[in-house]
Amino acid sequence: MPVVLDAIKARLNRSSRPGQFVLTGSAHHESLPRAAQALAGRLQRLPMLPLSQVEIGHSGGDLLTGLLNEPEGTIAAPASTTTRQDYVQPAVRGGLPLGLAERSTAARSRWIDDWVRLTLERDVQELSRRRRPDRRCI
Repeated sequence: MPVVLDAIKARLNRSSRPGQFVLTGSAHHESLPRAAQALAGRLQRLPMLPLSQVEIGHSGGDLLTGLLNEPEGTIAAPASTTTRQDYVQPAVRGGLPLGLAERSTAARSRWIDDWVRLTLERDVQELSRRRRPDRRCI
């Protein structure tokens, strides 16, 4: 939405205080409209990783604080009752928030299939533009 980026640029021209805006999404900087490129020097891109199992399960625990304050109690844990299936299921489910929001396994599978397809299409297109014609694949 170039009009939104233009409004952000105008606001930043009046006040360059950091942290006024947080924009989320997926885009290659080169494919952004000129308005976004005009934000160069005022725009920071951060990679967004999938949610961790602690975030997904809403389970507490601050490992670092525990290790610093009570190392023995933090690492001394009862024997695990976790099964192989308990490990496999979250790995298969994934950690991307929009995929996790899908209620059924079928809907989640469709979302993941679409995400993979669109990501590959975009990346293949991007890589094809960067291909060096002077090099041949053997």
